[in-house]
Parts: sequence; C-alpha cells; structure tokens
Amino acid sequence: MKKILILSANPINTNRLRLDEEVREIQQALERAQNREAFELITRGAVRIDDLRRTLLDSKPQIVHFSGHGTGTDGLVFENTSGDPQIVSTESLSHFFELLKERVECVLLNACYSEIQAQAIHQHIDCVIGMAQPIQDNAAILFSKGFYDAIFVGRNYADAFRFGCNNIDFYNIPESNIPTIKIRHREPKPEEKIPAQLSTHSLFIGTGVLGLIISLVGLVQLAFNENGLITNILLAFGLFTLWMCCAYIYFPSSRITGVGINLFRSSKQYKTLRRLALAGIIIIPLLSATAFYVLQLPPKDIIVLLADFESSNEQKDYRVTKNIFEKLENATQSYSDIKVQLLNKVVTSQEDARKEGRKRKATIVIWGDYGKTATTVQLSPHFEVLRPPKHLPQIGQLEQTAAVSELNSFKLQTHLSSEMVYFSLLTVGLTRYTASDWDKAITNFSDALKQVKDPTQELDQSVIYNYLGNAYGKKKDYDRAIADFNQAIKIDPNYAKPYNNRGLAYYYKKDYDRAFADFNQALKLDPSFAIAYNNRGLAYGEKKDYDRAIADFNQALKLDPKSADTYYERGIVYDEKKDYDRAIADFNQALKLDPKSADAYGNRGIVYGEKKNYGRAIADFNQVLKLDPKSADAYYNRGFAYKSKGTKDLAAQDFKKVLELNDDVELSQKAKQQLQELGVK
Repeated sequence: MKKILILSANPINTNRLRLDEEVREIQQALERAQNREAFELITRGAVRIDDLRRTLLDSKPQIVHFSGHGTGTDGLVFENTSGDPQIVSTESLSHFFELLKERVECVLLNACYSEIQAQAIHQHIDCVIGMAQPIQDNAAILFSKGFYDAIFVGRNYADAFRFGCNNIDFYNIPESNIPTIKIRHREPKPEEKIPAQLSTHSLFIGTGVLGLIISLVGLVQLAFNENGLITNILLAFGLFTLWMCCAYIYFPSSRITGVGINLFRSSKQYKTLRRLALAGIIIIPLLSATAFYVLQLPPKDIIVLLADFESSNEQKDYRVTKNIFEKLENATQSYSDIKVQLLNKVVTSQEDARKEGRKRKATIVIWGDYGKTATTVQLSPHFEVLRPPKHLPQIGQLEQTAAVSELNSFKLQTHLSSEMVYFSLLTVGLTRYTASDWDKAITNFSDALKQVKDPTQELDQSVIYNYLGNAYGKKKDYDRAIADFNQAIKIDPNYAKPYNNRGLAYYYKKDYDRAFADFNQALKLDPSFAIAYNNRGLAYGEKKDYDRAIADFNQALKLDPKSADTYYERGIVYDEKKDYDRAIADFNQALKLDPKSADAYGNRGIVYGEKKNYGRAIADFNQVLKLDPKSADAYYNRGFAYKSKGTKDLAAQDFKKVLELNDDVELSQKAKQQLQELGVK
C-alpha cells in the first residue's frame, strides 16, 4: 500500500488559502479510483515543526504533500504553538528529508516560490515538485486534482506532473508553467529485487541470444551471396531483438518511471554489462543503417554472371557454357573491374535470372538452354542487363536454329560466345560512356567490334560506331569521330543519330555547310528529333542567321520543353540580336531547369552588364565563381562590371586574379589592358 501524507499550514496573519477544499478534492479523487485500496491518505492541518517530524516518522509515507505558504529563499511557513508563522529554512528541510530518503519517493510543495526548496530537497529525494512563482489558490487546487487523478490510476510521477499542469491549462488559467519537477532514477532497495522477476530477465536475455543467432544466420547467408528477402528479414529481426535486449539492460526501470524493477539496474556487478548495452544501443542502429546503405550500393566491379546452358550430362560434352565463359574471360582479362562468374546451375526463367543476379549484385546475367534432334539444334540464349546504362539499345530475341553439324563442330558455340562477349562489352562501354569515361568507353567499344566478323541484325554494329564517334567527339578528336559516324551510316543509312552527331562534329570544325546537310538529313529521317533542331539552330547562329536559329530553337522546345540547353542557346541568340529582356527570360528558364549551369549564370550576367544593371551582373558572376572558383572569364567579367560601377579596387583584384589563373593568353592581355586603364601596375 502506498501512503500519501498531506500537510497544510495557514498561520495567523497570512493570506487565507482554501486548503480544506484542496484536501477534499484529493479525497474525492481517491474515492473514485478503482484501486483505492492500494492507497492510504493521511491528512494533517495547522502543521507545526514537531508535527512534521513525528507524522513522517510514524506514518512512513511514500508521498509527502505540503500546502501552504512559501517565502522563496528563506523557506516554508509552518505554525508555532500560538498559530503564528514559523519559517523552516531551505537548508533544514533538505537535511530533514535526507534522513527520510530511504522511504520517501515524492515531495509535492504546493506553495508559492517553493522551487528553491524543491531543488534542495531533490539532492536526497528522487522526485520533488515545487512552484517557480506565486500560484493562485484555484490553480494550485487544479494541479493537485490532475496530479492525484493520475497517481490513483497507476501513472508514474512524471506523467502525473504533466496531468496536473494540463488540468490548469484546461481551465484557461495562465499558470500551467509555474509547477516545476525535479526527477531522477534511483537504485532500488534490496527488498525490491523480486526473485519472480528473474523470469522476465531470462526472457529478455533469451530473446537477445536468439537475436544474435538469427543475425549470424543472416550474415552467413550474405557470405554465400544469398542477399534475398529472407536474409534481410533475418538480419532486421535479429538486430532489432539485440537492440531491445540492450535497451532493457541499460535503461533504468523503477517506481518513478512506472515500468518495474530492473535487476541489471539494481546491482553494481552489472556496471560493465550496462556500459556494453549502452554501446549496443548506439552502435546497432548505426551499423544497421550503414549495412543497409552498403547493401543497396552497386558494386564497383561490373559482374557478368553466367548460368549453365547444359541440363544433362550428355550436353556437357558440347561445352556451350565453358566456351562462353572462356571467351568472356579472355576478352575481359585486361579489365580489372570486370568479373566473370559462373552460377553453376541452370536458370529457366527471367524471374529466376534476375533473382540470382540481384543476390550476387551482377550487372549482366547470361542464361539459356538448347535442345537438339538428329538434324537440328534449337538454341535459346538470353542476355539480361539488371542495371542497364542510359543508352543501351533494345536487345531483341536471340533464339536461333542451326544444323547439328554446327554444334558438333563447335561453330555454334563459337558464334554464341562471340555474341555474348559483344553484348557484354557494348553494355560495359555504354556504362563508361554514361559516366563520361571516354577513354574506357572507346576501348570497350573497339574491343566489342573485334568480336563480330559477320554482323547480323541482332549484332547491329551501327550503334557501337555511333557511340564510339560520340566518345571521340567528346575528346575533340573530330576527324576520328566523323570516320566512325561514316561507318555507322554505311551500316544503316536510315539511322538518324549518326547524321546528327556527324553534323555536330562538322559544326565544331566550322564546316557549316556539311553540318547543315547532316542536320537536314537527320530531320528528314526523324522529324521529331529535337536535338537535331537545336544543333541546326546553333549552326544558324554561327552564320548570324538569327531568325532561322530562333525558329529551330522554338521547334526544339516544342518537341522537348524541358531542354535547359535549348533555352540557353536561344538566350545567346537573343543577346546577339540585342533583345536583352528575352535573353534574360531564356537564361532564367535554363537556370530553373538546371540550377547548376555556370554558363547560364555567366551569360545572364553579361546581359545584365549590357543593360548597365551592374549589381545583378556581379551577383551572377559571383554565382559562376561559386560553381567554378577557377573561372577566369567570370573574374574578368566581374572585374569589368566593378570597373563600370566605379568600384576600382575590387575591379583591380579581379583582373589580377585573371593573370594569376593565366588560363587564356588573350584574356590575360585584356586583363592587363584593364589594369593599365585603372592605373594599377
């Protein structure tokens, strides 16, 4: 049974308080409680100092409630034998409750300015509630009602405190923040270490051990490349149960939190174990999040997974799988980042192929089977790309029928091996191409072309020649690029992309007539080719045929309204036409679609400068330098804007920076000229 002692004091010549009403409200709350037999309410009025000591010693309460007056720093007001006020100092109250700390759990000081006494008593008592400021009678009574309503239904002291404050707030009284609570957890007494709770601890420890075992099983699954749903469930469940076990061992449970007694909290011999549990609470979520992130990352190496084509011992004599594996190994041995792995089992469906590939983090899965009669062979190979690069073309059906003699002579195996190597190197090359690794892409594409002596519809080499030309174009080797585009067009004269790309190479070589011819042909083959319109617009712009350029950019944007490049290029043409407002509008749209376009910021800054809006021009050049701190052009343009604005010192700094970078001889000469005009050596 929990005892609650309510002490009240309202001496003569002090403000009258409704102490009886507060006691009555607490008694009514107890009468309403379903488990009222678990509490005993003891009340004492007009309390003197002797009453305070004797009542606490006799009744041995767990909760001590004082209602009356507080004086702040001096102490609490009790009564003397004459009923006059007698102040008990804060220090005396602290020493008094130090003598009672083994029994008293909570002290509630429902008196004005009693937070000072609450702080002092809290040195010895786990939970003490005081008042930070003066509190009106009605607010004090409402707090007590809310507090004890919660206590009598089994809530802990922290919750009961919140219920008390909330009850003041319910009645729109602006004093709900006056009550304050000082609370901590304490070691349970020896008699509270209930043996019956050992079963609870055993349950938690058993659960933790189970979690550890399950986690280990999941890790073993991962070690054997079984990275599937079941493995992830095992790991997640195991780590969660481990974390729960650590939390139970570490977090203190006591009467104050209302959870119960924790054996590990109550014994000092478990101090090291609790420290390890705290480490587990922190480390397990961090490791889990890290592991999940790492598991989702694609591998650095490109893994080509090869399933068995043979489903019987008889078929093994034809060495289909072995031929493909050896051909792949030989073709990729110079690439340290391409790994060819044997699955060592037959795959019969796309779903199974993808499942096996995901388990092993493969990029490519090659699988299939074949059957033969006395005269023919039916071959069904499959080339599955789990993470296809951006430009990978659609790979059609690869099924084929051949004479048995081709299988017996290994001609069929050789052709199939070359085909799989071709597709693998094409995929790898496009992966490198997407990552702007032009040198490796060129090597991959070139090696792929070496695999095919007799191209077929399935092994269309025009795609590789097109992207090989693009890679050379990115390296500004336009002659080689044009040679590859020529080859792509020779293989497939109706392929629009190499015409457009060859036109762009001619554009960069300033051979505009040939560029126009290629752009026109690309648009003839594909009238919806937005990039070809854009590129032809670039060529018209270089020939200063601005109206035609704008017409082509308009058509490109009609086909592709989200092309930041086209808005940017059209903005440049509008600038050349001195239509500055439209130029700025286009640069704005380009930046809306691509906020990291340094070129768009730079050119918009130039246009603002031409409009003599130097503040905005400088802001744009600042943005360019934020994106590209070594842009000599941006320093020069900003310096020119500062000079035009009359800020000579800043202009000189920027022109000096251009000379420091020394990227462009012509630009450096211009910067020197500007410094001379500024009179700076």
